[in-house]
Amino acid sequence: MVLGLLIFTFVLLLDRLFELVDLLINKGAGFSLILRLLGLLLPTSLSLTLPMSNLLAALLTFGHLSETNEITAARASGVATWDFAWTPLAAAALSVLFLVPFNTQWDPHANSLFRYRRLPFVCGKKELA
Repeated sequence: MVLGLLIFTFVLLLDRLFELVDLLINKGAGFSLILRLLGLLLPTSLSLTLPMSNLLAALLTFGHLSETNEITAARASGVATWDFAWTPLAAAALSVLFLVPFNTQWDPHANSLFRYRRLPFVCGKKELA
């Protein structure tokens, strides 16, 4: 799940990464400001990539279990479906419990702070930064 989260986050931030490099090279923004702006972009992408990584982890896990017939063997030995299906459901429920306040409070704040800190460089007024 962590590898999927990192890959999905990198892919979603790739578009904005070029914009940040442009601010660094052409507009004269400092490296510390670019790192702060990148940190402010992470919450926006995390609200999309966390559910995507949960789905990827569940698909890869159950795909492998199905491919090696371990689900069939477990069901034949008397293990209920709920016994091996509750873990991904619990992980999804925990991510929902984390993402509801995250999407309603932290993400909008980080997004507005990103726009506020980026605005002077886009408008060409570096003294406001």
